[in-house]
Amino acid sequence: MSFNRRSFIRSNALIAGALLLSDTADALASVTRQINTVSASLDGVHIFHTNDMNGQVSRTFNGFGGLDLFSKDVKNQEFRAILLDGGGFLGAAQTPGQQRDFVELMNRTGYHAATIGHAELSAGQEYLAELSGNMSFELVNCNYDFSNTVLKQKVKPYIVLKYGKHKVGVTGVGPEVRSEGVTVNDPAKSLARISRILKEQENCSIIVCLAHLGFGSEHDNLALAKNSEGVDFIIGGNIPAEKAHGTSVVKNNVDYDVFVSHSASRASVFNHSSFAANKTVDMRSAIPGMAGKHASAKQLANLNQSNNEFLI
Repeated sequence: MSFNRRSFIRSNALIAGALLLSDTADALASVTRQINTVSASLDGVHIFHTNDMNGQVSRTFNGFGGLDLFSKDVKNQEFRAILLDGGGFLGAAQTPGQQRDFVELMNRTGYHAATIGHAELSAGQEYLAELSGNMSFELVNCNYDFSNTVLKQKVKPYIVLKYGKHKVGVTGVGPEVRSEGVTVNDPAKSLARISRILKEQENCSIIVCLAHLGFGSEHDNLALAKNSEGVDFIIGGNIPAEKAHGTSVVKNNVDYDVFVSHSASRASVFNHSSFAANKTVDMRSAIPGMAGKHASAKQLANLNQSNNEFLI
């Protein structure tokens, strides 16, 4: 679907270059990365996103789904998109070796950033700090404080992705976690602080938050959107299996639209969100392995999508 949207995109995507470090006004550790696009005439910003993959590599749905097929779909696209994950990418049942292999597959797929939550911190800070050494994508979170110095350096409060002339700010927030040495701060207040930095100091035209807060609670992903200011797009995570996928539009605290989108778990669906220069936002869902085609309503219905009063 496409929706009228205030104009925050001004230019076309161009072929770009390598990884650069960026100075910030308050000395936060951030990264600026430029995204390569095959088509220099491509309009707008394209984002592929997943959440709650739970370490699923192989096919999950009638011979489709899983990160392996998603990775192949990404490589077959005619353009490069920003690749983001809303957290829960590690599987609790995986061995350390399987988790390293899954991270390597995420690297090969071309992920740019992911946020973290229960699954990533279940084995403790030290384990995630060691595993993060295998990650070529960034970890983003702005409401966790870590006592582990390696993890403190690895997990960035935000990054800035340059997609042609567009600057896309990406941050993340996580839920309460029981992990020794991790201090959890208020996600809404933390996001408000970072979104101001991304808008006013980094001059981002689009701000994306990877929110692993789930749905159905007082402080979930939708509540975060309603209480936000300056955030354009929330990629949700911590989604129960029965809530397959969906996109919501809510008004924030200054009456602007915020898009909240999540995919089905275990990489059985991925979402393609595009922010176009003609003031429209296009949100589509696809099942990995379906030759790059967007999924039909019947196919998505078979994933037992639950109702949501905000669903569009």
